[in-house]
Amino acid sequence: MSNDSGSNYESFYKEEFKKPLEEIKEDIFFRADNFKNEEWYGDFLIYTQIGVCQPSPEHALEIQKALKIMGYPTHTSEHKGKICITPGVQREPEQRQEEIKMSYYNNKPSREPHSTEKLTEELSKCVELQETMKEVNAYWRKAGTCVGAPGITEEQAKKLDEKIATTHYSYEKQPFSSYDLTNNNSKIKRLERKVKEISKGFNGWEFEGGRAEANTELNRLQLFFDKKTDKETHNALRHAGFVFSHANEAYQRQLNDNAINAAGRLDFLKPTDGRTVRDHQPKAPVKDSGAR
Repeated sequence: MSNDSGSNYESFYKEEFKKPLEEIKEDIFFRADNFKNEEWYGDFLIYTQIGVCQPSPEHALEIQKALKIMGYPTHTSEHKGKICITPGVQREPEQRQEEIKMSYYNNKPSREPHSTEKLTEELSKCVELQETMKEVNAYWRKAGTCVGAPGITEEQAKKLDEKIATTHYSYEKQPFSSYDLTNNNSKIKRLERKVKEISKGFNGWEFEGGRAEANTELNRLQLFFDKKTDKETHNALRHAGFVFSHANEAYQRQLNDNAINAAGRLDFLKPTDGRTVRDHQPKAPVKDSGAR
């Protein structure tokens, strides 16, 4: 990308940075590497990879604004005396600590909602974006410009035309690269799996000294113990991917088949009714082969 184009993008986000954090909007056409000349770019990339970073205090707000342009709403908190940038809106102190822990275990920024309604809404947006990107690419191949393409504004079209005209990279010689399409399609597939998992439902059970609950609102399998767990039990739960939430007073992990299977492998979580953890879950519907 030429220096002129880089300067234009820099001018854009510098103007955006003058706004309060809450007024900054996501720009789906903005690329992460437009921030590459900034001193804090390394911390910015760390967040996009693992969902948390510990920047210098003087850079924290600029990184938050850059992340919000890219579609990552964040907040700051203090962890072991250092400023941390973590996902989502401000939480209560116990929830903030849990969020920091979970961001390390997830190994990626969590931008996706938990409820079926919100997941479906996010999925619809991604599907619509995928169609828009394809339509804009097709329009550009015929017209040689993005101006007039369906689904985008004239300002967005001009930005895309400028990118195509000034880039030195062959993969950017079209409005949306195969990388953009592949990444968004992967997100669609991931959201579809989550919607399917939540929709089929999960059940809790009683175990010796506690109970398991399938919290569909939080999309978490939660384990409640009648008394404080000993070190051996705590370590076994952590090894199985369960993290203790002080806010919910429970060990928990994302509610899906992997969580059910992980719980089923721990003897101390065995249901008291003699059945297995898997036996407590809804049976998958039998597919009708059509044979009669």
